[in-house]
Amino acid sequence: MTRALKPLFRPEVLRDHLRVFTPETDLRAARERLSRLADTLSRPDARRLTEENLKPALFSDVFCDTLGYRMPTQAPGVFTCVPEFAVPGSGGFADAVLGRAPSAADPRAVFAAVEVKGPRDPLDIPHAGRRLSAVEQAFDYAINLGCDWIVVTSIAETRLYYKGADRFTCERYDLARIASSDEHLRRFLYVLGAPRMVPPVGQPHLHSLLAQSRTVGENITRQFYGEYSRLRVEAFTALERANPAVAGDQLLAATQKLLDRILFCAFAEDRGLLPTNTIRAAFDHADPYHPRAKWETFLGLFSAINGGNATLNIPRYNGGLFAPDPLLDNLVVPDSVCAIFRRLADYDFGSLDPLDAPPGADPAASDGVVDVEILGHIFERSITDLERMRIELDTSAPPDTSKAKGRRKKEGAFYTPKFITRYIVEHALGPVLRERFEALRLRHHADASGTARRALENPATFDLPALNAPQRDALIAFHLAWRDEIAKVRILDPACGSGAFLIEAFDQLLAAYQASNDQLEQLRGYAELLDLNREILQLNLYGVDLNDEAVEICRLSLWIKTAEPGKVLTALDHTIRAGNSIIADPAVHPRAFNWQAAFPEVFADGGFDVVVGNPPYIRQEWISPFKPYLEANYKAYSGTADFYLYFIEKGLDLLKPGGRLGFITSGTFVRGNFAAPFRQWLPTVARFESLVNFGENQPFEDAEMVYPTISVFEKRTAPATFPTLFIHEKIPTSLDEAIIEEGITCDESLFDESEWKFQPREVTHLFHKVMNEGVPLSVAVKKRMYRGVLTGLNEAFLIDTPTRDRLIATDPKSAEILKPMLKGEDLRPWYQDWEGRYIIFSRRGIDIDAYPAVHDYLAQYREQLEPRPTDWKGKNDEWPGRKPGIYKWFELQDSIEYHAEFSQPKLLWPDIQKIPRFSWDEDGFLVNDKGYILVPQSRAVQALLTSRVIWFALSQLCLPLRLRGGLWQYQSKSQFVERLPVPGVTDVDAIALERLALSATATARERQGLHGAVRQRIATDLGQPGASLNNALTQWWRLDFPTFRAELKKALKADIPVRERDDWQTTLAQWRTQHETLTAQLVAIEEEINDRTNHLFHLTPTEIKTLHEFQQRTKTFYPLGEV
Repeated sequence: MTRALKPLFRPEVLRDHLRVFTPETDLRAARERLSRLADTLSRPDARRLTEENLKPALFSDVFCDTLGYRMPTQAPGVFTCVPEFAVPGSGGFADAVLGRAPSAADPRAVFAAVEVKGPRDPLDIPHAGRRLSAVEQAFDYAINLGCDWIVVTSIAETRLYYKGADRFTCERYDLARIASSDEHLRRFLYVLGAPRMVPPVGQPHLHSLLAQSRTVGENITRQFYGEYSRLRVEAFTALERANPAVAGDQLLAATQKLLDRILFCAFAEDRGLLPTNTIRAAFDHADPYHPRAKWETFLGLFSAINGGNATLNIPRYNGGLFAPDPLLDNLVVPDSVCAIFRRLADYDFGSLDPLDAPPGADPAASDGVVDVEILGHIFERSITDLERMRIELDTSAPPDTSKAKGRRKKEGAFYTPKFITRYIVEHALGPVLRERFEALRLRHHADASGTARRALENPATFDLPALNAPQRDALIAFHLAWRDEIAKVRILDPACGSGAFLIEAFDQLLAAYQASNDQLEQLRGYAELLDLNREILQLNLYGVDLNDEAVEICRLSLWIKTAEPGKVLTALDHTIRAGNSIIADPAVHPRAFNWQAAFPEVFADGGFDVVVGNPPYIRQEWISPFKPYLEANYKAYSGTADFYLYFIEKGLDLLKPGGRLGFITSGTFVRGNFAAPFRQWLPTVARFESLVNFGENQPFEDAEMVYPTISVFEKRTAPATFPTLFIHEKIPTSLDEAIIEEGITCDESLFDESEWKFQPREVTHLFHKVMNEGVPLSVAVKKRMYRGVLTGLNEAFLIDTPTRDRLIATDPKSAEILKPMLKGEDLRPWYQDWEGRYIIFSRRGIDIDAYPAVHDYLAQYREQLEPRPTDWKGKNDEWPGRKPGIYKWFELQDSIEYHAEFSQPKLLWPDIQKIPRFSWDEDGFLVNDKGYILVPQSRAVQALLTSRVIWFALSQLCLPLRLRGGLWQYQSKSQFVERLPVPGVTDVDAIALERLALSATATARERQGLHGAVRQRIATDLGQPGASLNNALTQWWRLDFPTFRAELKKALKADIPVRERDDWQTTLAQWRTQHETLTAQLVAIEEEINDRTNHLFHLTPTEIKTLHEFQQRTKTFYPLGEV
């Protein structure tokens, strides 16, 4: 069986565009041209034609005259197709590229790479001694050229690929069909025509078609999911009424099994596996001589599918899905439930590929097709639905979808996007297959002699006409042995869910089998009939999941994927199992799973070869009952470890030596304290092969994964380098290309660190050099470093200036406990942007009655302020007040023993910052719990903390939070800041740094004053009373005068009077000049600070260059002089 190709674009999308499309070329003339070419290929001697024979006609008749491209010789300066284009970095030439006057000097103008093969050349496997297939070669060209689109043609068939999709997803155009059908020709012209592929400006229309297709697919998924969910509830409710003696959980399982059977039947009849309208015929069947319930007819249908029925033209499928089921067979199933079966069958589960349409049919006529990928999403969501329904049955509670979501999180049932499953399986299975292939080749090569040895130097590629008999025999023997070797590769998903990873593994294994079979067919001159589907399902794929529903749905996914006309479904009871992958002791968990007992054939051969998956992301607090077992059985155990770490350890344990494990998990294991035992253990059994960290991107719907990370491990401990990628912005089109262009090569020195930082060795060395200078900041300031004030209820304790003034007017003594207060966001580089906020500073032990005005003000919040009693019997979240503590209702929640330090000259900084925001305060400000203070002996510390080298050290100590404005934010808690190094300084250095800190503070405050004064003028002179400025006007110095006026109209609904506009324009320019002058002064001060700090850390010019390049690459190189 050859793996089916899936189209890139939904037919609904193309149909809407084709309705209004007017071809630029005459269709009759185009068909005549293409017919001549098709006739050439249909002649008996066509197999002797090569790509070189046919390229002139291809480019002239197809690309130029039909599709509208222009060669450099036809249209200098505006050409759109360049033959024989040199590909940088590959040493090769693409047969052509499409783009706007593409050249080596401007590779960005290339939109598509074109690879041409002859009509006898296969596109999907290497041919005639080539190392790569045509498709693989073209993808490599696209990666090196940096273009997104790929055209591969054998002239008889042309394909369009998208670099971000897999190599089995493409648009296909058959020359014979486009030459004989206006519908197929119009589709070919619209998609590949030069006016849309290479527009005068912008990108090809293909990007829009792809986005629209994704939207249509998502809409169909939502619509079908909604209907399917409703039908499941209807069916279950009807069965519950009709079968009151049957337990609810049994009825729910029976309901799902019924729907599984019907979905399979609906899919099968639309794919030619069952007679058309089989379900409708069963529903409509009526025997006037023997009236009976429709359910009996469906039981007959299921029996026919299970055993086969020649009279009904129904082959035997079985596989367990349609086997007799005593519970199901004896249910009372009302006709209303059977009507649900018919409604499901009304959906179209046919093929999306236009070439599967019958001759003469419109290739874009399909509408609302529910394809296999959409079914995968539906199956995963079904697991959630069933969990919710089961919870409701267990608790007799009203529907609560949050409970199902919670269980879904606990069991890790998140649907993994296609591009992630593809990448993980490629990078886990691919190396295993390549190594097995090479090991087999070496054995055969060693045993061979004479010319056969030469053929076995690369048995994947050969020139068939040049082979002699011994070489042909050697290659046949090799490929037969290789096919047997593939059958020994066992792949496991230990949290298989609905089967996304196993489906992808099936596809990639099928491609490997098929490539070998294609080689054998060429060598032997005939094709061998093999049941590859059954072989892969029975020999190669294994899955385990804790959830029964997931297991059943996984089996259904695989059956739908592999069903073929007339072939019995493969039994999956042995290879797809229910159980707890982590716990083997039935005394600890009722679903304990003994791997060796379940799969003896696997462990007789040493274990699995590949483990892939998306293990459950379950936080440690949800697994408390199992911690004693985990501690006794897992070396990665930590009392606070997240559950996915145990899946990594178990997965590696189940692998044979040299096997690969590829998971997507949270990336917190690289730095988190909870993973310290894991980081110590892992290098003793495995090494990284690659790592991709998605940063703040969330590939999963409804996921709560921190830094989703793909890790591929090899069960081997020998040192090796490996590529890593941290995705700073949006997820790239191609992860492989991004690794090549932006990845960092790491090595085993990573494991020497207590926390893993995936960066070049020289950067790690630089970090250690910096950290080893001087003393930690906590020592330098004698541990006078504190968190801001946690009130427990800011609404009550934080007040504005008018409220403060009222309290003092009522009772002047109130002023004693009303202190100016800063929030973390008020703390800026070198200054504070105070908004007139105060705190009621009622510390522990205060006599609140001495401040009656404050007492009365706080009393209105008393219910919310009361601490929860220790003997509270209700649920914690039902208590209306604050958490338990020894404080009184009117007191601040924290004791703040260090309160006197707030009155000292001090440094302040916020907990979250993307640039250094350390500022000096001598006015006794307090700061809330989103900020920190330290009390240094010298302001030189402030200058040091604002340097690039210290920011580098801080970014190495903290985990990035999110990307904002092109820079990473960091949570700079005191536990990280206290570790920052303070180098030894001479008195001269200290005085110079203090001077610079004072100068920077004065300059920044002067600039802040200018900003505030101008804002005030704008608001009072141009706005109405009470009007506020928008963000653009707040940053008025960034605006030219026309934009300034436009923002005034937008924010203040006002414009500058005509007679005042010249004055405002002149004055605004003067203010902008003052801002730029002050900013330039501040930049110069910060540059001097950086120079002095680099000197204090003894950084060489090379190290400074390394520092700056690394910061630029990792989005931590902030601009100086920031506001």
